Amino acid sequence: MDETVNRPARDLKNFEFTPIGYVKEKQNGKRTNGPISDDDHGIPRRKTRKMSLDDSFNSTRMFNDESQLEETLPHVRQEKENTNVDKRNLMQELSENAVTSNPLREQQEKLHKLNTENYSLRLKCNSLLKFLNSVTDQGELKKSLGLLEEIQEWKQKFEKLQGEVLKLRDANEQLQLSVKAPQLATPPDTKEELERLKERYAKLEEDTRAKHEQNQIKIDMLKSDLNNLNVTLATKNNDLEEKERKIERLRTQLEEFDHRGSASLLELERSLDLKNDVIKRLEDDLAKLEKLAKDKDNDILEFKRIIKRKDDELSKQSVSQVRYTQQEKVIRDKTEEVRRLTERNRALDQSINQITVEHNKLERKVADFQHLKDELESQKKELALARTKLKEAEELSARFQSQIIENTTKNSEKTSQRVKEKELEINNLKDQLRRLRQSQETLLQKAKADDNYEIEKMEREILLLKEELKVIEESHQRELETWKSKCDSLNRENERIVHQEVGSIGAMKKNLDEKLSEIERLNKFLEQLRFEKSDLAEKAVQLQTSKDRYKEELKKIVSKFEHLSKEYIKLREKNETGGDDELSRSFREKYNSMKQRLLDELKVLQQENLALERKLMESKGKSVENGTSARRSNTMSQDRIDYYKLKYHTEVKQNDDLRTMNEYLNRVLRAISQHVRLDLMKIRNEVDPELPAYLAQRNQYPFAHNLAPLQRPKFKTIALFVQACVRMKQAALRHRWDQQRIRYLQRKMALEDDRVTW
Repeated sequence: MDETVNRPARDLKNFEFTPIGYVKEKQNGKRTNGPISDDDHGIPRRKTRKMSLDDSFNSTRMFNDESQLEETLPHVRQEKENTNVDKRNLMQELSENAVTSNPLREQQEKLHKLNTENYSLRLKCNSLLKFLNSVTDQGELKKSLGLLEEIQEWKQKFEKLQGEVLKLRDANEQLQLSVKAPQLATPPDTKEELERLKERYAKLEEDTRAKHEQNQIKIDMLKSDLNNLNVTLATKNNDLEEKERKIERLRTQLEEFDHRGSASLLELERSLDLKNDVIKRLEDDLAKLEKLAKDKDNDILEFKRIIKRKDDELSKQSVSQVRYTQQEKVIRDKTEEVRRLTERNRALDQSINQITVEHNKLERKVADFQHLKDELESQKKELALARTKLKEAEELSARFQSQIIENTTKNSEKTSQRVKEKELEINNLKDQLRRLRQSQETLLQKAKADDNYEIEKMEREILLLKEELKVIEESHQRELETWKSKCDSLNRENERIVHQEVGSIGAMKKNLDEKLSEIERLNKFLEQLRFEKSDLAEKAVQLQTSKDRYKEELKKIVSKFEHLSKEYIKLREKNETGGDDELSRSFREKYNSMKQRLLDELKVLQQENLALERKLMESKGKSVENGTSARRSNTMSQDRIDYYKLKYHTEVKQNDDLRTMNEYLNRVLRAISQHVRLDLMKIRNEVDPELPAYLAQRNQYPFAHNLAPLQRPKFKTIALFVQACVRMKQAALRHRWDQQRIRYLQRKMALEDDRVTW
C-alpha cells in the first residue's frame, strides 16, 4: 500500500481501489492483461460501456423512443459458451498465475459483462429486424423529397375532392327538398301510379332475370351438344384414321400380291371401291357435323351477344361499384388514401344513381302532366259540345218566342203561362251558360299557368341534372384513370423493391450458408482429431500397462539374481573353508552359465524396454502435435468467427448511423419546409401594399447603432454540446479499436493460412 504513494498517476491504472487500499488489478481469465499492440502507439486501454447506447441520442431529445427498434421477431436466447475468450477482446492470455481480486469486484464485472452481452445481442436482433423491415429507406434524399411533394399534392387533391363532395351533397339535399315538395302536394292517384310503375319495374327485372336464366340454360345445353359433337367428331376422326391405315395396308398387300393374278386384283379393287365409298360417306358425315358445329357456334355467339346486351342493360340499371385492394405494408398510407377516395367515388356513384332515379321520377311527373293536359283537352271538347248545345237551345228559344208572338193572338191565355215557363227556362240556361263560361275560363287560365310553370321548372331541372350528370361522370372517369395509373405505378415500384429485397436477402443467406458450411467442415475435422486423440490415448495406456508389466518381470528377475548371488557367495565361502575343487568347479560353471543366461535375458528386457519407451515418446509426440494442430485449428476458427463478428458489428453500426442521419435529415427538411411556409404566410398577411417612405432621420446615431444585444447561451446547451463531444470521441475511439482488432485478425489469419497445411 505504501508503494502507491510515491507512484505517478499513469502507473495507478494497473491498480484498483478497495476499502483496504490500492491492490494490483486482477488478471481476468477471459481478457488479456493489456491492449493489443498495433502500429498506433499511445492508445488507451479498451474500456467497457457503462451506459446505454440510447443515451447518445437523448441529447437531442429526438430519438429517446425505444419503439424505433421494431421488435417484430421474438427475442432469440443464445446460450453463452464456456470458453476462455471474451466477446470484446478475443485473444488468449499471454501470462499466467495472475493475482486475484476481491470477490465483490469479480461479481460486479461478471454482471457487467452479462449485461453488455445481453445488450449487444438485443442490438443485433433489432438491427437485423430494421434491415429486414426497411423497404424504401435507402438513404436517398431525392426520393424522400419527391415522396413528400407527392403527399402534399395528394393532400391538395383530397381537399379539392372534399369541397366538390360537399357541393354535391348540398345540391343533392336541394334536389331532395325540391322533389319532396311536389311529392307532398301530389294527389293519391300519382302515388298509386308510382307504386304501379314500381311493380312493373320489379316484374320487368324478374322477367329479365328469368330470360337470363333461360338463356344460360340454353347456352349450357348448346355447350353440352357441342361437347357431344366434338366427341363424335373425335370418334369419326379415329375411324377415318383406322380406315386410312387399312387402305394403306391393302395397298401394300396389293403391291405384294400383284403377281398372284387378276382375280385377286379385282377383289381388291372392289374392296377398295367399297372402302372409298365408306370414306366418302364418312367425309360427308364429317362435313355435316362441321356445319352443325359451325351453326351451334354461331348460335352460341348470338346467345353470348344477347347475354352481353342484357348484362349491359342490367349494368346500366345497377349501381357500378369500384373496389380497390390494399397494397403492401410499405405503401399503407397511400393505399388508405386510395381506399378513402374509392369510398368517396362510391358515394358519388350512389348520388349519381339517386339523381338518375330522381330524373326518372321527374320524367314520370312530366308524363303525368301530359296526361293532365290530355284530360284538359277532353274537358275543352266537352265545353265546346256544351256551347253548341247552348247555341241550339238559344235558337230553339228564338223559335219559341217567334211562335209565341205568332200564337199570342190565338191562345194568349194558354200560352202566357207557357211563355213564362219558357222564359224562366231560358234565363236558367243563360245563367248556366254564363257559369260554365266563367268556370271554363278560370280552368283554362289555371291550367295554362300551371302547365307553363311546371313545364319550365321541370325542363330547367332536367337540364341542370343532365349537366351535373355529365360533369360528375367525366370527373369520375378522370379520377378513376388517374388512380388506376397511380396504382399501377405503385405496384411496379412495390415489385421492384420486393425484388431488390429478395436479392439482398438471398445474397446474405448465401454468405451465411457458406459460413455455416465452413463451420460444419471445421467441426467435422475437430471431431476426427478428437477420435484420433482418443485412439492415441488408448494406445498410450496399453503401452503404459505393458511397460508396467515388463518392469514387474524385471523386478522378479533381479530378485532371483540377488538370491542366486547370495547362494553363490555362501557356496564360495564353503569352498574356501574346505571343499572339493571339482564340486566348486562344477558349481562355478553352473553359476557362470546361469549368470550368462540371466545377463542375456536382462539385455533382451532392456532392449524391449527401450523400444517401448521410444514408442511411448513417439505416441506422446504425435498426440502433442495433434493437440497443437487441433488447438491451432480451434484458434483459427475462433479468429475467423471473431473477425466476421467484428465486421458484421461495424456494418450494422454504419447502417444504423446512416438510418439515423437519414431520419434526422428528413425531419429537418420537414421542419424547414413548414417554417418557410409559415413565414411566407406571415409575410403575405403582414406586409402592407403601401410601404412607408424612407426618412433620413432613421439613419442617425440612436437608430443606426440600436442593435439587439446578443443572447447569452444557457448552461444546458453548453452541457449538451460537451456531452455530445465526449460521446463522439468515445465512439471514434471504439471505432478505432475495432479497426485495429480487425487488422490484427486479418494479419493473424493470413499468417496462419500461410503456415497451416492440412
